[in-house]
Amino acid sequence: PLGLFLQARCYEKGLVYSKDHLMAFQLYQKAAQMQFPYAQAAVAVCLHFATGTRQSPQMSMEWANRALK
Repeated sequence: PLGLFLQARCYEKGLVYSKDHLMAFQLYQKAAQMQFPYAQAAVAVCLHFATGTRQSPQMSMEWANRALK
């Protein structure tokens, strides 16, 4: 999951790849589903600010709570 998280961060920031918020969200989501807390927090932030996905405050809170466990 760490590799997916780091790759997502590169897509989000445009470091190695061209900026692609959709790809970043998808990679964060894959890592989050593997119970990686940093990715779970990143998914929460993406959902809160509608970065690469539709805005969903409720889902954002759910993912934030998962990251805190």
